[in-house]
Amino acid sequence: MRKTEPRFILGVLLIAAGGLFLLQNLGIIPEAAALFWGVAFFVGGAGFLYVLYTDRSQWWAVIPGFTLIGISGTIALSEFGFGNAAGAFMLAMIAVAFWSIFVLNREFWWAIIPAGILSSVALLVLVEPFFPDEGPVGLMFLGFGGTFLAMRYLAQTTADMRWAFIPAGIFGLMGLLFLVAAVALLEYVFPVAIILAGGYLILRAVRTES
Repeated sequence: MRKTEPRFILGVLLIAAGGLFLLQNLGIIPEAAALFWGVAFFVGGAGFLYVLYTDRSQWWAVIPGFTLIGISGTIALSEFGFGNAAGAFMLAMIAVAFWSIFVLNREFWWAIIPAGILSSVALLVLVEPFFPDEGPVGLMFLGFGGTFLAMRYLAQTTADMRWAFIPAGIFGLMGLLFLVAAVALLEYVFPVAIILAGGYLILRAVRTES
């Protein structure tokens, strides 16, 4: 039976596919094709994750595994009318793949970068319809900054990772500016900040002279 197992499984899948397409053509299950492909992608993704389960050294399997599961979820969410959430789910699943790579081997600190970037973009896609103007973009940039901070403190490497503070600070500042702009306070905050900076310089100058 062991030699015929692949053919047996393929036969079952073909019968299931044919049955679903027949039900769709008969009008009994209009979404049968989408259902089939959703299940097929999920099974394919689960197969790659099983490869990792049997051999932890095969870390690469999480990328196609979670990507295929992401496609499966995207199909399902799209069919139910959650198109925006579908895109966010797809990005989130790919992000999970890279987070998993880092968790499996802490020496792969580079995986934090695509993981954090994709997580931030997924958040942007998810919340964009519910927040005004530049708010979601601000959250995304804050996520980018948090990604580099996480890499700085979580990476297990002998290399000097202090450089990560630079992109973290730049992205963090950009995120705050976009959030401030989103709540329509920039026209007040920016002038006040300039006034405070000028006052601070004057105070320092007076103290120096005295």
